[in-house]
Amino acid sequence: MDPKLVFGGLIAVVICAVAVRIVVARAARRRLLRGPVNQQALNPDFQRLLRQGEQPASPKAAAAPVKAAPRLFRGPSAANLLATVRRLNASAAQWPEILAAINPRGDSNIGKLLIGLRGPHMFVPHVGLNVIEDGCQRVLAGNPEAALIDALKEAARRSESVTKVRD
Repeated sequence: MDPKLVFGGLIAVVICAVAVRIVVARAARRRLLRGPVNQQALNPDFQRLLRQGEQPASPKAAAAPVKAAPRLFRGPSAANLLATVRRLNASAAQWPEILAAINPRGDSNIGKLLIGLRGPHMFVPHVGLNVIEDGCQRVLAGNPEAALIDALKEAARRSESVTKVRD
């Protein structure tokens, strides 16, 4: 037998084995991600609605506006963050300046979110600022009194769906 054919056959077998391993790993990951919903984690009223497909008791109850809970002090507001982000974007700020302006008190939760946002946008800080601005606008559209932490969480959630590698 020709050694070139044997070597070529071995390479083909290795490539096929790696491809099968990748496909199996992706299928297992999909099964884990799409696993059954933990029924105990759901609110009992929500479970009842899922089981019965109930409509609200009266049309007035469905149309009644929901009062927002009184805002406890939760730190700086998303509106202030939006103004800060726009100012930083206009001045072409870099990450050290951005981190210092958004988190001057050094809050660890805010710091973790900012570091998570900085990761995929390390070399293009204006894109990171645009992501934060988008998060602020989305949170403020739902609640004009939203906190800064809510805006950063929304920005991180939206950024993750864009920057995450899909299989």
